[in-house]
Amino acid sequence: TGDLEAAARLVATLDDSTRAPGERAILYIALANLAGARGDWRGADSLMNRARRFDAPAASEARARLLSLPIGTPPLPAIRDARSVLEGMSTRSQPGAELLAALLALRLDEVGAAQLVAERVAATAPSDPRVHKLLTELSARRLLMEHRPSDALAILEKEPSSALPLRFLRGEVLEALGRKDEALQWYTLSQEDYGGELYLDAIARARARLSP
Repeated sequence: TGDLEAAARLVATLDDSTRAPGERAILYIALANLAGARGDWRGADSLMNRARRFDAPAASEARARLLSLPIGTPPLPAIRDARSVLEGMSTRSQPGAELLAALLALRLDEVGAAQLVAERVAATAPSDPRVHKLLTELSARRLLMEHRPSDALAILEKEPSSALPLRFLRGEVLEALGRKDEALQWYTLSQEDYGGELYLDAIARARARLSP
């Protein structure tokens, strides 16, 4: 329904001190994501900190993933801190975390640093599907930021995955190319996907820009 506050209330009822630590971490991460989707970045950070008590690595990556998404304007200090935490997690041996840190670098307009990470990870020819999707996202978003939407689209068209961040990014790329109807279609697909609630506000703003 798009009622993020109601969703948060429902998720909160699932918390129970008898649950396993991993389950409690997942609950607090879900609540943090819903807070971020509402633009409540202070609340999101507080909830991610609670999740860290139960599963610090998972919460650190989830926080970075939330802050890396193009769904609002989280505070720059939070982005810098999340990036620093990931970079302290031996990211060279964890390419997924390294790519998330690079996506945060893009949020800080550090395009050169992100490009170096993309090139380094690409050279390893990663076979892990998650790493491959993150690498695709990082490479295409960097090109979009460099005002090269055609090159970004070429990368996305080679990716058969329908991962939510790639769907939304494809909408952004098509919008940059002036292909408004196609962009709206991809934004709509993003909203319909699992996790699409995170993008509701960003999609509403895109529709306001593109709809006649």
